[in-house]
Amino acid sequence: YFWGELHKMKTAIKTVKAYLFMFSLLVKTYPQRLFCLPIYVLFSALLPFVPILFSARIIDSLVSGKNYLYVVILILLMCICGLVMEFTVELINEYDVVWDACFAFETTGMILKKYMELDMADMETEEIYAKYNMANAALENGIGYFLDSIKNILISIIELAAASLIILSLHPLMILILLIITVLASFLQRKSLLKERAFDENTTMENRKYRYLYDTVNDFQYGKEIRVYGLKEKLAGRIFRLNDSYFNKLKRTKQTLYFLQSGYQWINLVTNACIYIYIIFLFAAGRITIGSFTIILGTVEKFKAALTSISDCIVKMNDMGIRIHDLQDFLAVESKLSTTVKQNADIQKLSDYEIRFEHVGFHYPNSDRMVLKDINIVIPYGEKLIIVGENGAGKSTFVKLLFRIYDPTEGAIYVGGRNIKDFPLEEYHHLLASVFQDFRMFSFSIRDNIVFGSEAYESDDKIMEILKRLGMDKKIRNLPKGLDTCLNTDYEEDGVMMSGGELQKLAIARAIYRNADILVVDEPTSALDAISEADTYRILRSVIGKKTGIFISHRMSSARFGDKIALFEQGRITEYGTFREVMQLKRRFFELYHLQAQYYV
Repeated sequence: YFWGELHKMKTAIKTVKAYLFMFSLLVKTYPQRLFCLPIYVLFSALLPFVPILFSARIIDSLVSGKNYLYVVILILLMCICGLVMEFTVELINEYDVVWDACFAFETTGMILKKYMELDMADMETEEIYAKYNMANAALENGIGYFLDSIKNILISIIELAAASLIILSLHPLMILILLIITVLASFLQRKSLLKERAFDENTTMENRKYRYLYDTVNDFQYGKEIRVYGLKEKLAGRIFRLNDSYFNKLKRTKQTLYFLQSGYQWINLVTNACIYIYIIFLFAAGRITIGSFTIILGTVEKFKAALTSISDCIVKMNDMGIRIHDLQDFLAVESKLSTTVKQNADIQKLSDYEIRFEHVGFHYPNSDRMVLKDINIVIPYGEKLIIVGENGAGKSTFVKLLFRIYDPTEGAIYVGGRNIKDFPLEEYHHLLASVFQDFRMFSFSIRDNIVFGSEAYESDDKIMEILKRLGMDKKIRNLPKGLDTCLNTDYEEDGVMMSGGELQKLAIARAIYRNADILVVDEPTSALDAISEADTYRILRSVIGKKTGIFISHRMSSARFGDKIALFEQGRITEYGTFREVMQLKRRFFELYHLQAQYYV
């Protein structure tokens, strides 16, 4: 019993903290709502009693034959009070609808922002995804509109207090009966809400898979593969199987909810019948007047509705407290990559940006296979390093570690003699510019795609100068909106579709525009022809100037454009040196170079 009560107390404290958290968000975003809340609650609670009380007086006055002027005055007072209160409530409510929607969007934005801040390694774990899914489920279940629950319970408390005062003066025993019945109904309501939340938890995996399949089917980039390889039936089959799994769980949940809700409705029906029979008996026995009959009937209905509403609100607030905690739980996930900063680590004070990998090893989360093994390499500032190797050799993973998308499983990476873990992540990223192998261009304007990620916008002239060097200026100038033209058609209807090579050049332009001290380009010419490849490497070398450039490629011919070459094989650097030095070794690089060259000779 003691531990059960202690658990209830902890749950109550957690719920209170959850609501305080939401109130703190509300104060930061829309504090004006709190000023309107007391007026809205008071008027909304008392408004239903205006016709009840005045109608009883009016009826009794008419029956007793009082002066008609008195009756007219009562009617006017009833209309004026009702009109003023209702107008005030409606006015506040109109603003409240807007504030509620804005706050819900604000909360959604917090979740999306947090999701983008998470480490890539964390995003791949089932635990973090489950937290993300439950935070979204909290939004879908209305935590953005949590203040409505506060308003409803406060209104119901005032209504209950007013109704209780009236009923106590007439028939006190009725309150006790109504309390017992309402507690039983609220128990069934709470069971229903707990069952709904359990359903959300049990369908996390189905939601994850369905979301991926839905996004894939609707992603234009997958359209060709789906059609050419005839994947329609297979993808649809997976969707249907997920639907079967999801709806089987939904069916079982709904069956349980049906019985709970049926019990809830039967209790209300029986309660209403008993109340009406009792009031009619009192009137028939001559113990109440017609006016009192009206008051009792209206007040009992209000009392029962208020008590039921309070009970429902308490259950919903408890459920919402759990939902808010789900939101807090997700927002509390910290980026491990951002928590290792040292106070004296100032990037601006570094004398140079020499890169050094010391005994670096790495395996991806949920896998024990080492993708990189004992990597040792020094890249002096200003050097142009070409990293080559076959697919799966670990080249792209090397880049991800340099960018701190992941941290090494073993060893350490240094820039300017300092461990990169010591630097604030965002400041460290300002040193770097990249074109990833699986780069993505947003469906925004061409200008936005190039300027995105840079500290400040300089001018369109600078953008066009970069595009000119990449041979893209004429293409852009001939577009109807020039740099304001959007890519693709899923954001703006008049967007344009570009080839893979053109998109890759825009990605390179974005990296050049950033003007970072270290430029990393992963497969920079994979979508380009041989002539464009050579031109692009020359342009990149000239643009980088004295800064560091790291180019990753599976084409051995690209090695001629670098100062040094590092050949990756099965997660290790097996050959390293200038082009002449590695060719003289006549080992794997020599073989691969001539193997590829024969198709160009």
